[in-house]
Amino acid sequence: MEPQPQRKKAEPQRQKSTPDLRKQPAGKQLLNESRSRGTAYIPRPEFPEDRKQAAPKGKWKRWVIVTAAAAVLGLAAVEIPHWLAPHRPSEFVLTAADVDQVATANARTALRAGHTPPEMARYPRELLQRIADGDESLYTKRLLPPEAAAEMRVHVTVSQNGTVIDDEELTPEHPSTQSFPAGRNSPTQFHFTVEQPGPSRQVTCWVKSENSGAAYTRPMGQGESDDLQARAQ
Repeated sequence: MEPQPQRKKAEPQRQKSTPDLRKQPAGKQLLNESRSRGTAYIPRPEFPEDRKQAAPKGKWKRWVIVTAAAAVLGLAAVEIPHWLAPHRPSEFVLTAADVDQVATANARTALRAGHTPPEMARYPRELLQRIADGDESLYTKRLLPPEAAAEMRVHVTVSQNGTVIDDEELTPEHPSTQSFPAGRNSPTQFHFTVEQPGPSRQVTCWVKSENSGAAYTRPMGQGESDDLQARAQ
């Protein structure tokens, strides 16, 4: 007889020990219970930002309108005076026909002789040299209109390249400044300020050239200012 194969003894199955939940802390008991029952639903926590709601369209539009109105009012409240705002003054061109030949000849004679005329005491040395060399001439122009009222008073400051060369008060009896210089590359600026406008309550200053028309300031009330600029052709 052939020997029969020996049967392997069935190994006893190890039984998984079930932990005694009573001996575990409360936190672990809850965790084990949730695992034994499956994954439990945990609601998403609420945060303060979740409670914010979008503003209704009506309120949003009203907010935009109010903000725009406040901005407009704010700009109006801080409006810069017009005389401080940068702007280009009206420019007029002086031709050879506008030259004050007598004033120019007298000034050149005195300067070439080494004398400075009293009315040119405020002129910088470079400007005096240009007049003596014939690069610039002198001009005498009426700055107030012929219909200026007797009560009218206008202060004018004449400058060139940032240097004040004349400072006068214009009246109907004194409607022009002393002779002023001007060149092609050295324009002369006139800054007018109304001290007393007269019955019309407005003043318009002007400079008229013999060949190139006239340049006018805007109508100015009391305390208002404007500028003109002259350049030689």
